[in-house]
Amino acid sequence: MIRLRFTLLAAMLAVLSSTPAGAQRLETDLVLGLGDRHETEDFYRSIGAVTTDNAGRIYVSEYHGTDIRVYAADGQFLATLGSRGAAAGEFRVINALGVAHDGRLVVLDQINHRFTWFASDLASFEVTPVPGVSQLYASRIFRLSETEFLVPQSTYRAGVPDQEQAGLLRIYSRELDRHNGTFGRRLDFSPEDEMGDARLSTRFDYLRPLVLSPDSVLVGEEYHPGHLTLFVRRSGVWGKAGVWRGEPVARRYRVLEPPRPGTPMADLPYEAIATMHSGPAGTWYVDVWSTSRGLAHAPGGGVLHFSYIFDGRRGVFGVEEFSRDGTLLGYHPLQVSRRGEHEVPMSHAQLMHQDSSGRLYFRHTEDGAPVVRRMRYVR
Repeated sequence: MIRLRFTLLAAMLAVLSSTPAGAQRLETDLVLGLGDRHETEDFYRSIGAVTTDNAGRIYVSEYHGTDIRVYAADGQFLATLGSRGAAAGEFRVINALGVAHDGRLVVLDQINHRFTWFASDLASFEVTPVPGVSQLYASRIFRLSETEFLVPQSTYRAGVPDQEQAGLLRIYSRELDRHNGTFGRRLDFSPEDEMGDARLSTRFDYLRPLVLSPDSVLVGEEYHPGHLTLFVRRSGVWGKAGVWRGEPVARRYRVLEPPRPGTPMADLPYEAIATMHSGPAGTWYVDVWSTSRGLAHAPGGGVLHFSYIFDGRRGVFGVEEFSRDGTLLGYHPLQVSRRGEHEVPMSHAQLMHQDSSGRLYFRHTEDGAPVVRRMRYVR
């Protein structure tokens, strides 16, 4: 059973912050996934993809799951779509969800290598193959325009060919039956620092795009939250147009030498809490680290960039606010840990979707279970 939690606990989870009253904050209006038993329709082992349609329905799949849960806008459970298998209407690994211009739900199945299209009334479906690539791994399907989709190709899975040359962002026709090209190379997402150099030696890419217009896309990479790359299309050709820089990179990562056995913590540099960060180059011993948690449109215009930063003393879940021309307007801590601790309620939250009303859908873990939390950003 879905539980809408407008309790003190929910308020604390949504707005645990050291910022003054009236400052920027996230407010929760719905939580999905707080079932008491594994059998309940709103319990998830892990959240894979989230989207909403023109009627306000919410679709949620489990990571590597084989079905999709459908909810009304108020959180009421409506239906389950699909089951495990290779037949039409069945799934083996659901990677991404999206909604077409006419309201159809589209589902990407990496293993079955196909798209499944559900009619807007969910009463029928059709299946089409994935064109243009031997393996498509993506967590989102973006509607770029009335005639195109944007699909980011994450590359932490083996077997993705020619990622340096082909680009990591793929353009598809409105029926996803024609591949119209790629843009964005790995070098575009890596600043010139030690983490950038290390990441380029691996096959890790976790891209987080935001469609600004049919001809402009802003892209963040999970392990470089201070470095957002803007791409624009001119005369039909996509190219890198610039970099939006957030909080200084010096606050983002600082790598320590692995401490020798027996080294007292007090003898480590910066008088900080050293931690092992499992990142794109393996395990790093760091006292400063951060990750991007997603991009969204700001109320009234502009762009929001959510991130988690551990600065050596405290953990902070916060947001950078940019103008549409890429100017950093400010950084706002939303949740701040106690000194000497890492965790805040949304330490591991990821922004999965923003609906047409501007509401934000985060996945994170609560009471030991993955949940989807719908929130509004309030100035």
